[in-house]
Amino acid sequence: MTVLDRILNKIASYRINHIIFPKEIAKKMPIYCSWHVEWQGIQKGSIEIHSDNIYKGMIQIGHDRIAKSLIGINKSCINLENNGKLIFNGHADLSQGISIYSHDNAVLTFGSNIYSNGYCSIFCRKKITIGNDNMWGWNVTIMDNDGHPIFNADNKVINEPREINIGNNVWLGSDSSVMKGARIPDGCIVGKGSTATRIYSDENSIIAGCPAKIIKKNINWSRGEYTNCHR
Repeated sequence: MTVLDRILNKIASYRINHIIFPKEIAKKMPIYCSWHVEWQGIQKGSIEIHSDNIYKGMIQIGHDRIAKSLIGINKSCINLENNGKLIFNGHADLSQGISIYSHDNAVLTFGSNIYSNGYCSIFCRKKITIGNDNMWGWNVTIMDNDGHPIFNADNKVINEPREINIGNNVWLGSDSSVMKGARIPDGCIVGKGSTATRIYSDENSIIAGCPAKIIKKNINWSRGEYTNCHR
């Protein structure tokens, strides 16, 4: 990171904190963002922090520290149009290329200690709740909707958004997807390239395939020596 990048990051972070938060929170500078992040639809109160310990840089957005020298564009986007809301309950590090869309009064909630690798995307039109201690690989997608409405012969929408719930201590492998209506229990791993589409009932399991199913139970995982590469 160049000296110019550091200066521009500080300017962008100061601006965003003071747009979103009341003065007593904004002065703590809880969001530290890259100047490459594009912000859309944000206003006072569109991002909330539910924590008794609000500190400088507790929410990192758009940087490449988790996976150094990422190949690809360095742009990120946070889009909170039509009263979409984003809630943080603690530390989060959302890496370069993150795309977050929360629209139409939808609520996207992050727990504490969230680490995403590069180019992850979250599309929320109803409700997505993410627990504590999550770790995500490259190119993870989370969508509680299909992107576009589908109508039946009576012109009624047949594919309404459905809530997603991702538990604590969940590892989403690179290129995996969590789709509308899915529930990922605590301690689970979603395998690389898998598509989770339903409610899974067993904690501490490996969920894999397309569509994904539980392929192994009673597992535990640790970030261990791979903390900085998030495979």
